[in-house]
Amino acid sequence: MTAVSITEHQVTDAASGPYAITTGPDDALWFTMVHSGRIGRLVPGAEPASWQLDPGCGPTIISGGPDGALWFAEHRAHRIGRITTDGKVDEFPLPTRRPGPSASPPARTKRSGSPRPTPTASAGSAPTVR
Repeated sequence: MTAVSITEHQVTDAASGPYAITTGPDDALWFTMVHSGRIGRLVPGAEPASWQLDPGCGPTIISGGPDGALWFAEHRAHRIGRITTDGKVDEFPLPTRRPGPSASPPARTKRSGSPRPTPTASAGSAPTVR
């Protein structure tokens, strides 16, 4: 049997609502804080850093993109956000009706059985809907 070691790192208080985490292109751990509207970065052994967004935007899922930045959903603000590894934030409003992006998989429509449109983006452009 392989021994497992778990190390916990305090990055914020529980009221901030740590929500999702991913490894960034810089090998740091990047995470969202859904209740406080922040994006955080942690390198184990170092102090965590964070960037304040609109406090009510509700950042949820975060993922590395092909452009070397991290992309995240701002569920309550109905936007997609992008943050570079040096902390530059861009936000893109979604061209669809509310509610905003969520962490749920695409749902099937009753009529066609096809998935709902999914926002996509490329470096330097606003997301488009396919």
